[in-house]
Amino acid sequence: MTTRNIKRYKTTRNTKRYKTTRNTKRYKTTRNIKRYMTTRNIKRYKTTRNTKRYKTTRNIKRYKATRKIKRYKATRNIKRYKVSRNIRRYKATRNIKRYKATRKIKRYKATRNIKRYKVSRNIRRYKATRNIKRYKLTHNIRRYQTT
Repeated sequence: MTTRNIKRYKTTRNTKRYKTTRNTKRYKTTRNIKRYMTTRNIKRYKTTRNTKRYKTTRNIKRYKATRKIKRYKATRNIKRYKVSRNIRRYKATRNIKRYKATRKIKRYKATRNIKRYKVSRNIRRYKATRNIKRYKLTHNIRRYQTT
């Protein structure tokens, strides 16, 4: 981390940016905590003055789970990113799988055949695999058509 970057980042409201090397080290460690989320480091380094952020292992796992949910952006299904207290990792794995399936459908852009990207509740992955294959075929036909 070069000195040029250090002036830009502030950890908390009332800290003096980074006057000494010690503070830059503090910044680096907090960044590492966020990246690696290791339990051992968490008790040593605090991210901000007044928030405990990661007090226990339970909370860390909970935090990781919410991050992962946010990555999938399956907002409507997962009750606004909230993970149940007993850390079931995702609110409903079924919903996330369903979300993944819809993403895959969107990638094929088989809009008309697949009932507007909707996947059936029992997660058959695609509404009808036949339709997607059909979509691919029609595309190939269009591509190689000579008439």
